Amino acid sequence: MIQRLSFWIIMIICSTMVYGQEHDGYYTNPILSSGADPWVIKHEGWYYYCSGVPGGIGVSRSRDLHKINPPVCVWKVPEKGQWNSTCVWAPELHFWKGKWYIYYAAGYSGPPFIHQKAGVLESVTSDAMGKYVDKGMLFTGDALGDWENNRWAIDMTLLDHKGQLYAVWSGWEGNELTDKTQQHLYIAKMVNPWTMASGRVKISSPDRYYEQGELPLNEGPQILKHEKDVFIVYSCGQSWLDTYKLSYLRLKDSDADLLDPESWIKSEKPVFEGTNQVLGVGHASFTTSPDDREYYICYHSKREKTPGWKRDIRLQKFTFDASGVPCFGKPVSVGEKLPLPSGTTHLVKAKSMVDLEKDFTELSSTARPYTYWFWMNGNITKEGITKDLEAMHRIGVGGVFNLEGGTGIPKGAVTYLSSEWSELKAHAVKEAARLGIDYVMHNCPGWSSSGGPWITPEYSMQKLTWSEIEVVGGEQIDTLLPQPAMELGYYKDVAILAFPSFRNGKPIGFSDWQLLNNSVFNHKGLIDIREYDKEQVIHPEDVIDLTKQVDSNGCLSWEAPSGNWTIIRLGHTSTGRKNCAAPDTGVGLECDKFSKQAIQLHFNKMMDLLYPLIKPYVHQIQIGLEIDSWEVGMQNWTSGFEDEFCERTGYDLIRYLPAMTGKIVGSKEITERFLWDIRRIQADLLADNYYGEFRSLCNQYGLVSYCEPYDRGPMEELQIGSRVDGVMGEFWNGLSAIFQNNLMMRRTAKLASSIAHINGQKIVGAEAYTSEPESGRWQEYPFALKAVGDKAFTEGINRMVVHRYAMQPHSNAVPAMTLGPWGIHFDRTNTWWEPARAWMDYLNRCQTLLQEGLFVADLAYFTGDNVVGYTKVHRNELNPEPPEGYDYDLMNTETLLNRAWIEQGRLRLPDGMSYRILVLQEQSYITLGLLRKLREMVEQGLVIVGARPHQTVGFQSYSIAEEKEFEQLCNELWGKNTTAMIDRNVGKGRVFWEASLNLNQVFRQIQLKPDFEVGDNPNSAPIRYIHRQIGDTDVYFVTNQRRTPEDIICNFRVEGKVPEFWNPLTGERSRALVYQKNEGMTSVPIQLDEYGSVFVVFRSDLPEQTAIRSIYKDSECLVDASVVSVEEQEQAKYFGVKDDFSISLWVKPESDAMLNTDNPMGYISYPWTEYYAIYPSHGELLYGTGHATCGMAIGRNGVAVWENAKGYPEFKMAVEKPISGWSHICLVYKEGAPHIYINGEYVAYKTRSLETIHPGLNPTTLKEGASYYNGDMSVPVLFQRVLSNKEISRLVAEGYVKKADERALNWVPYADNRFLLAWHDGNYDFITSDGVKKKIKVEKVGTPVMLNQKWEITFPDDCGAPEKITLPKLFSLHKHEDEGVKYFSGTATYMTDFVIKTSMLSDEKVVFLDLGAVEVMAEVIVNGVNKGILWARPYSVDVTDVLKPGKNTLEIKVTNQWTNRLIGDEQLPEENEYVPGGGINGIAALSRGAIKKLPDWYKNGVNKPEGGRVAFTTWKHYRKDSPLLESGLIGPVRLVFAKKIELK
Repeated sequence: MIQRLSFWIIMIICSTMVYGQEHDGYYTNPILSSGADPWVIKHEGWYYYCSGVPGGIGVSRSRDLHKINPPVCVWKVPEKGQWNSTCVWAPELHFWKGKWYIYYAAGYSGPPFIHQKAGVLESVTSDAMGKYVDKGMLFTGDALGDWENNRWAIDMTLLDHKGQLYAVWSGWEGNELTDKTQQHLYIAKMVNPWTMASGRVKISSPDRYYEQGELPLNEGPQILKHEKDVFIVYSCGQSWLDTYKLSYLRLKDSDADLLDPESWIKSEKPVFEGTNQVLGVGHASFTTSPDDREYYICYHSKREKTPGWKRDIRLQKFTFDASGVPCFGKPVSVGEKLPLPSGTTHLVKAKSMVDLEKDFTELSSTARPYTYWFWMNGNITKEGITKDLEAMHRIGVGGVFNLEGGTGIPKGAVTYLSSEWSELKAHAVKEAARLGIDYVMHNCPGWSSSGGPWITPEYSMQKLTWSEIEVVGGEQIDTLLPQPAMELGYYKDVAILAFPSFRNGKPIGFSDWQLLNNSVFNHKGLIDIREYDKEQVIHPEDVIDLTKQVDSNGCLSWEAPSGNWTIIRLGHTSTGRKNCAAPDTGVGLECDKFSKQAIQLHFNKMMDLLYPLIKPYVHQIQIGLEIDSWEVGMQNWTSGFEDEFCERTGYDLIRYLPAMTGKIVGSKEITERFLWDIRRIQADLLADNYYGEFRSLCNQYGLVSYCEPYDRGPMEELQIGSRVDGVMGEFWNGLSAIFQNNLMMRRTAKLASSIAHINGQKIVGAEAYTSEPESGRWQEYPFALKAVGDKAFTEGINRMVVHRYAMQPHSNAVPAMTLGPWGIHFDRTNTWWEPARAWMDYLNRCQTLLQEGLFVADLAYFTGDNVVGYTKVHRNELNPEPPEGYDYDLMNTETLLNRAWIEQGRLRLPDGMSYRILVLQEQSYITLGLLRKLREMVEQGLVIVGARPHQTVGFQSYSIAEEKEFEQLCNELWGKNTTAMIDRNVGKGRVFWEASLNLNQVFRQIQLKPDFEVGDNPNSAPIRYIHRQIGDTDVYFVTNQRRTPEDIICNFRVEGKVPEFWNPLTGERSRALVYQKNEGMTSVPIQLDEYGSVFVVFRSDLPEQTAIRSIYKDSECLVDASVVSVEEQEQAKYFGVKDDFSISLWVKPESDAMLNTDNPMGYISYPWTEYYAIYPSHGELLYGTGHATCGMAIGRNGVAVWENAKGYPEFKMAVEKPISGWSHICLVYKEGAPHIYINGEYVAYKTRSLETIHPGLNPTTLKEGASYYNGDMSVPVLFQRVLSNKEISRLVAEGYVKKADERALNWVPYADNRFLLAWHDGNYDFITSDGVKKKIKVEKVGTPVMLNQKWEITFPDDCGAPEKITLPKLFSLHKHEDEGVKYFSGTATYMTDFVIKTSMLSDEKVVFLDLGAVEVMAEVIVNGVNKGILWARPYSVDVTDVLKPGKNTLEIKVTNQWTNRLIGDEQLPEENEYVPGGGINGIAALSRGAIKKLPDWYKNGVNKPEGGRVAFTTWKHYRKDSPLLESGLIGPVRLVFAKKIELK
């Protein structure tokens, strides 16, 4: 007999809600101590539980699958006597087209329970926990409409198969007078969720051995889908007995008729049953983990062996076997530890301040930088591997990304994937584990993307291909259809279609059809059809599917209707794309990116070889695999795409396929919507079946998955990044001459960090500091790289993966192996490798703080539903543009739907990230599902800024009802008046929009102050920041992007906390003494050195102290923290200076400038460069129509002039001329025409522009795009006239002397206490925040002592230089007359003695050794005590503790770059053969200069023969006339004194 407890009784128990026990990383069963018939559904990132509550039905939701929250009653049963007034059983919650539906069973009396029928409720809105209306009883009889014979029905569930709805339930064959009646499973079609479209069909009866007992039952059917399989998992046996169990029906074919009982195959045995410990398992529901990587069954079990209905709710993971059958395993026992579902997110745990201080000071093992480690085309040795890894370990590198490359390097002795290669790889991983270095490999040979010789054409990337013929109907057609174009001999038919031929001739493709079907990368971001022939429209109903009438040879047999017919044969073939930059023996086809089977084949091929090598070390170090940036072109098809499309969209694409060939099907709008669906499914398949499957495969082996989620592919970039464990961006050092127009490289750091932030990924990596040939060339060094790295930190990067280290197979050849011409030279063979450990320490300290806590952002920018083109990332691409001081993340539809909710007026994500405003931008298109969610979130308190969308996207949302709903939702949010300024209160939220809206207007309305602003910035310095919150601590990283010392006052949106300065260069921490607290803000003066940076840490765990508000010296204000206003500097300074003027400056460039605008990359309208010496501002904005400003980019290779009229710099002219060391540049405009002088020599001019030209010397801002100059320069001097040649020569003769820092006082405390340092005598006044003034007189500080005596310099052996030389005074070594010194590269040791008078030393004084100019790094040893490595300016170190009265010894080890020695070697006879033209600029540098054959001594691992050239390298970057770099210790070296000021 059936004995179900009325659900209100069950839920009285459930309402107490006893959770399963959750611990750190696991949970235990049961997850609910009392309950039955559990129903859970995952929707938009929430798990919804539906159950009975006293007197009705309730719904609850949770972010965590393993937790059930108390339900909210959403429907109450009607008064007694109605058909559904009692016996409410097993409610289920389903979502369909924007509404929720609850299916339940009920009756008007019972027991006996003989009146049960199925009913359905519909939600009023898209809120599952809101109000519902009763849609009535559902028909569950045999003959549709025969309500008099409506049958007993319970446990109804919903099945959506290929767009058709079905109801499945348990019922009786007839109406009975007893509930001791057999139950069967039935199915019927539905018109909609509340209306049947057919009578019932019985598909299962309790006829198997395991279904027998005192009352055979089939009940509780639930749908389980996996890939193409559809299962109906049901309960059998008796629910009150401990033998209750699960079985299933399996749909035999996805195209089978679901109403045919023969289509369903029943399992021959139970699929899930109890054990001695877990009894009577049944009535399950199914869902996936938060990240969709795992499947879960939620079921009830009996709590005791005796018959009855005391049950609890349990949850456990299951899988599928190779045949696709679910494998539920055995039910787990009470208390057994189960890992939390994959992707379960917790609020980010903050590291304690004690641990943070320790890691910052002593360095963190988990925050070490990584490097790319390239093995170059088989040139690998065991000795080289060990030396490389030990060298990395010495300087603090914590991980490698080990890639295999070719890139112009001759083939070495080791064959890729050979046994020798395997042995070397095993040795490398073993050595890495020994040294504690994490090991990441690319998942295939080369660096893009996943492929190799083992990929056959059928598993390669696919594209749609077709052929067309025209036939005359009215007769039998027997013809061989032409074979569509194919690649690599592979082709497979998709469909053969016929449609009436166009009357006006052959088909003409509509505009941009190849972009819209993803044959070509849609860089324009188009999703609409702009032009088409209105007479060439195919009506879908006229399309005839002839696929089954064509044999395997392509022969068509068809009795064609009369008329002219076009027959199109569509199929797919390989794109032919191969992996990029692989070693010779690793080149092969790229695998199909839409196919799980293809990536599995590829992955397993790699793992068969790799896993045995890495398995012993998986738990010792972190081992991972990477997919690098997408460089393999487009893909728009895969085998079985049509089935995947139907499953994901709910409709068949066959009749619409001609749209893929450029033809309008149905209408322009229908075609656009269909092609949007095509691109959406392509993007989803790429994300799920390639990146998602890659992660799953990695994790199965205990590996971490990484990817660079961007570039020109059929992708949604934010989506693919969410599918892996860790994302990477990239940033480049130096100019962009080859990739000058590829903005992809400039946007990826912020793109990757946004992906990480919105998906709870802690680490954001970057392919860091990489460079084109002209920006590498061994010119780079740590300080020159600092600003671009600091900028990346402010964009969210928190793990530098330095690009690149070329594996050095030889033990002592230098600088030796390269990655062809690419990347910076971060190799053990570089001159500055060993002192670079100080740079690595800096990066470690930065990453220690930046990897902790949560990023702080006010704005989330919606990226749109276009699914095409590059994601817009930069501030100036976003609309409205985010003002400086308000940071932002990008956010996509998937995140908004599945991870976001509103709490306390903020848009929140599971790991704790939150945002104040969602900026929709001007998105014309939006999915209806997202619009519903936005309406719900605004009602709950979300603030939206954005334009009203124009229409929905996709064919799924294209109906009269849905268009009406779209209009209604838009009206509710934006109102009906679309022309006015929109400022609408909607529920608790608000909607803003205006065509020219400035976000500052919105901020004022909602009273949101800037998170960070520079309140006093007299030199308009480019200051960048990032803010992270670590528990209760606010951490700001602030960086100066210019090579000038800057004193600024910064306003931070923090109150009630004490600021500290954490210096990442030294690891020192000190409390700020000078600051001012204002309402909601704290103003802190900051002193930043050249390229300087500091962490300002606001702590709540420190006691308050009286702060200093302002400081005066001799009545002159040095700093006043109460100055909090941000003044806009007047930019238009030069109205009267136009067309005739001169700009004079001194420069010391350190890398090349872009001297032409040839564009091999395409797509971007306007060429660009960075590192302007003078940035030209928006001329028309400053001076009006017809006006422009001028600027310059200056490199070691010459000078380029840029002009800006319309808001973007435009290339005007350039001159190529070597520039070495400090040089004078004069730009003269005469009658609007530019003329260039270099060191007094007139070198070039250009005819005048159409605009009136003004000097571009006005202050520029980050908003404008101004960046720093990558070199040294003086302050430009403007002459309001045309200088003569004689006047220019006089300026050159005067020379340039850099001014010393003139700061009078350091207000950053000295030695972590309340001492300040005064550099000059004077009367100092300190005024506290409460107005108290303290006067301190400082005297006898002392003047700097110049160490200008002679210096002895020693050089290492075998470097081409003499053993030692003596210099009477310091100057750059590149000017020395001895060619060995002139061309020296390496570390030279400078030694001298100096005398200190006793009077110079006292307890009140501090003495610094200032080295002046250093090219490029220095290690200082005073009196035998090593004072450390100086790699960043100022090259100054505190030597107070090591000085002594009398004689002192000074030793300075100065390291320069390889450049000068390589140029020096070019003066000597050639020793190897290279591709001619080495050292050339532009795109030719990619090939010219490559070595043709490696020398035998190098291949054999013996020493380089003596004599001849000093260095050896595999790429020639220099000519004999290339300009030399300044080198060595240049000075002036001096002792600088300061007096300690103690503030009590």
